[in-house]
Amino acid sequence: MISGTFLLAVVPLMAAALTYALRRFATLAVAVAVTLILALGLFIWIAPPDLTVTLAGRSLLMGQDVTWSGMSFRFTEALRPFLSFLYLITVIALIFAWRISQGRTFFAAALIVTSLASLILMVRPLTLAPLGLAFIACIAVFIVQSGRGGSTRGAFRQLWLPLAAFPFFLTAGWLLEQIPLNPDNPAPFNLAVTLLGWGLVLLLAPTPLHGPRVTLASEAPPLVAAFLQLISEAVILYLVRAFTADFLAIINDFNLARFLIYGGLFSMAWGGIAAVGQRDFAPLWSYAGLVNYGNLLLAMGLGLLSSWSLVLLLFGARTILILLGAMSLASLRQQAAATDFARVAGLANRLPWTVAGLLAGGLGLIGFPATAGFASQWTLLQQVAVRDARWIAVMVPAALLVAIGYLRGLAVLGGATANSQVRREPVVAGWLIALAVLASALLGLAPQLLTGPVSAALAALAPGAWKTLTQRRRGAMAQ
Repeated sequence: MISGTFLLAVVPLMAAALTYALRRFATLAVAVAVTLILALGLFIWIAPPDLTVTLAGRSLLMGQDVTWSGMSFRFTEALRPFLSFLYLITVIALIFAWRISQGRTFFAAALIVTSLASLILMVRPLTLAPLGLAFIACIAVFIVQSGRGGSTRGAFRQLWLPLAAFPFFLTAGWLLEQIPLNPDNPAPFNLAVTLLGWGLVLLLAPTPLHGPRVTLASEAPPLVAAFLQLISEAVILYLVRAFTADFLAIINDFNLARFLIYGGLFSMAWGGIAAVGQRDFAPLWSYAGLVNYGNLLLAMGLGLLSSWSLVLLLFGARTILILLGAMSLASLRQQAAATDFARVAGLANRLPWTVAGLLAGGLGLIGFPATAGFASQWTLLQQVAVRDARWIAVMVPAALLVAIGYLRGLAVLGGATANSQVRREPVVAGWLIALAVLASALLGLAPQLLTGPVSAALAALAPGAWKTLTQRRRGAMAQ
């Protein structure tokens, strides 16, 4: 009998092998990969986890446990929203990279990352999950560098925190295994909680740990940076919710909320200060993303003891805006061979959708009206005003400084043309950016469209769902 875990891990790997073999034929490679991933995404919603179905003449049980070397992997209904998110981001990245290349190895490596992320979501014990993030960071080196010479800071700095974090989780896992040997000794549990808390802080990487995030966004191919950031952030959000549901002491004793709230505020402040002086759209976009990420951390800190609905709303809007900014930046980099203000001056008339995407993506990250980020940002400001209005003195100036940076960029783009040889944006890429701009505007005007996906993810993240899942796994392992 085939396990669902095997299917979810192997299908993306098969797609990766096919796309690498067909890398000289980009259209065929993307068509094969997108078809397989979409089919897999549809199948996880159709196939019931606890009923045996027949696939290609073989019996398949999606919810069957797979154990290997002390690890257990299992697909559950609660994972459907998260896996669907991974597949959607992968499909969007593959389609856009088909028109504007992000490196010849991107197709295959992105699918391998998707497979690893799926395994991270299914693995137990949970303390082994961050090891998967370290593997993803190692694979990411190749697509971040993308065959380019010169600086390797972006490729190697993104390795630092995942590699530094996973020993904390492995040690905490070992300590938790020692508890049954001496149940009356609280020291192993207390130390494990402390290690888990610091491990989560390293993975979340608030300021002053923001360096690898900013360097990756500034130096990597834009869509590569966006893909890696969103996949990693989705997995880390999942892990934060899972660990805090299993170990409430991370909230009560370690006080993770304090690190998230103040780390978020410092991230916003530093991102705004750094953004206002930039004269290049790549670092400007990365610091705008840092300000937005600070808002996400702040919402997580506020939501640890209550609801995560605002966290998921912010992350949904962030996903759209990060992808929009990455697609626009990739188009600008390909057409103008640069992203600094001096060399892209006057290109608004030649690259209209690219410029629109740059502005909508960047300003949307700070909650500009009529963008996908407006509703969630406004809701966060209302919650902060109730909790501690002094924090608004950091949030609003940081957003204004980012806005000033983008307005300076707009003034340059609308000025005299610095390079008259720049061709107009490719038709397909231009339409994809236009669709993303319109999607952002639609969500800015009708944010309730995100209610369905947010509700599905929220139900999967409910503490009751985690307890049921944990009980099922312990019962299966005991058998």
